[in-house]
Amino acid sequence: MNPATDDSLADAILRQLTTNAARAAFVAELRLLAPGADQDAAFERSLDALERAGRVLVRAHACADPHMRLVDLRIAALIEPGDPAGPDPGGTDPLNEAVKRDQALWGEWITEFLRDHRCAG
Repeated sequence: MNPATDDSLADAILRQLTTNAARAAFVAELRLLAPGADQDAAFERSLDALERAGRVLVRAHACADPHMRLVDLRIAALIEPGDPAGPDPGGTDPLNEAVKRDQALWGEWITEFLRDHRCAG
C-alpha cells in the first residue's frame, strides 16, 4: 500500500465528481483515473476510504442483460458537505441528495441502454 498514491487517487476521484455536473459517475469511468491493472487495488482502497469518510456514496446496480454480467455498474455519487447530524438549515440531507444523484444517473443510463440495446441472446 502506498498512502501517497491512495491520497492522490482519492483527490482525483473527488475532483472528477466535483467538476462533473451530475456530481456522480460510474465507478468504471472513475477507474480510468488510475490506468493499469497494477492500480486496481489502490483505486479500490481510495474509493473505499472516501466512502468510509462519508465523502462519496457507492451503490451497486444490476442489469439483467447477459452481456452486462461482468460490467461494473457501481455508481459513485458525491456527498456534499452538510450537517452530519441531519438536514442542514436549507432542508437538504447530504446523503439523500447523493442517493438522488445516483438514481438520476442510473435512470438516465438504463433508459438509454434499454432504448438502444437489442439483445439477441
